[in-house]
Amino acid sequence: MAQKTKNYLHAICLLLVIIMLSGCSPTSNNEAMKEDSTIGDPDASSWENVHNLSADGSVKITDSIGNEEVFFVSKSVYTNSHKVSITNNSGVDITVYLYSSDDLSDPIRRMAVSDGERDSFTGLTSRFAYNIGIETTASTSLNITIAD
Repeated sequence: MAQKTKNYLHAICLLLVIIMLSGCSPTSNNEAMKEDSTIGDPDASSWENVHNLSADGSVKITDSIGNEEVFFVSKSVYTNSHKVSITNNSGVDITVYLYSSDDLSDPIRRMAVSDGERDSFTGLTSRFAYNIGIETTASTSLNITIAD
C-alpha cells in the first residue's frame, strides 16, 4: 500500500513539473486574451457598431444597389452559432462577400445566393465580428435577411 501511494505521489509531482515547464497556468490564457484588446468581448465599446445575431436576432436589409457595385451592410455582425445565413428575396441573384471586420479590402469568403434561396457561411468563430458585402449584376432593390 505504501509503495502504491509513493507511485501516485511521483506521478503527481511529474505532472506538476510538466505543467510548470510548459508555462501553462489558469491565468496565462486570460491575460493573453486581455492583451487582444476587445476581441471576443461583444460588450466592449469598440463593438457598439456590431449586431449580435445570436442575442438580437436577424437583420433585414432593404436598400438600393447599383450594377456590379459592392454594397456593404452598415453594421458588422457577430454570431455564437458559427455560421451566418443570407436569405435573398431581391428578385435577382446576388454574390455575398464575407469580410473580417479588421480588413475590408479582401473578402475571406464568397458565395452566390439565387433569388428566393438561403445559403450560409459556416465554420465561423465567435471570436470576431464580420462584415457583409453584396454585389449584383443588375441595379435593384435589395431585400435580404441576415441570420445565424
